[in-house]
Amino acid sequence: MDKNNYGLFDEKYFVPSPDPIMEMLDTDRKDLLERIDILDKWLDQRKQIQNDNLSRIEYDICQVDSSIRHSEWINPYDHRELHGLERSIIDLEEQKRMENTGAWKDMFLVGKELLELTRQYQQQRKREQVMR
Repeated sequence: MDKNNYGLFDEKYFVPSPDPIMEMLDTDRKDLLERIDILDKWLDQRKQIQNDNLSRIEYDICQVDSSIRHSEWINPYDHRELHGLERSIIDLEEQKRMENTGAWKDMFLVGKELLELTRQYQQQRKREQVMR
């Protein structure tokens, strides 16, 4: 009898059923990649927010500094107004430090999570390679 069966039940025409373990590993890998991508985008957004906030603070500092120069020229002996404007500069510098510190904390925490997810992704890839 001929072993080549070219009919409907020939094995080379069967659609292989997916291996459930490989499907699970593939799903886990895709989930890790998606989470890594989300965290990476979040880091980029946080950096952009930090830069925007620092730019606004720098602009405000320039405005107040300009007011100080103007006040010194118009009213050189009015120290109360100068004191208030100088205090504004100190407050803005404090805001700048707080923004930098807050951004560092945010990026550190997300970076830490990103490193952990990257480690998990590498382990997942190794598992997949072993299973194949």
